[in-house]
Amino acid sequence: MKKIIKKIEAEKGNVYKANNYFISTENIKLLIKYLENNRKPKTLLITPYLIDDNATYELNRYELVLEVVSKKEKSKFAAYDEQGVLPPELFSEIKARMTFLNKDIQVLVDTLSKYFMHMEKNKFEEERNDPIIGEKIKNAKLFYQIF
Repeated sequence: MKKIIKKIEAEKGNVYKANNYFISTENIKLLIKYLENNRKPKTLLITPYLIDDNATYELNRYELVLEVVSKKEKSKFAAYDEQGVLPPELFSEIKARMTFLNKDIQVLVDTLSKYFMHMEKNKFEEERNDPIIGEKIKNAKLFYQIF
């Protein structure tokens, strides 16, 4: 999996900043392609960021964990706590964690496709209007890191 991540990071259109690669919204979709062809995916953490020349803002509320589980478990989503502080659009469209079996590659691919689609549609208005960081990320673009 590390080789796949390195290949994606090496694509044009990504950002290299503070010794880290940040993957563009176009290049992150290559992850889906690689996972379709790799029948033994590993547990992944996908972290989105808003990045501008002046700021890098981690969108940790929107992280996605894809966890490989044993054959005894089923592929499923872990839901957000709807009583928590997260806005409803987060847990209605984007799930924070998915556990999946190696054989459920199509479930994984579908989940990632929906996640990336909803992330691209998101305007991140709450973050962009934040009195502390908002001005710095007003024109920032969406990028990702894969761990």
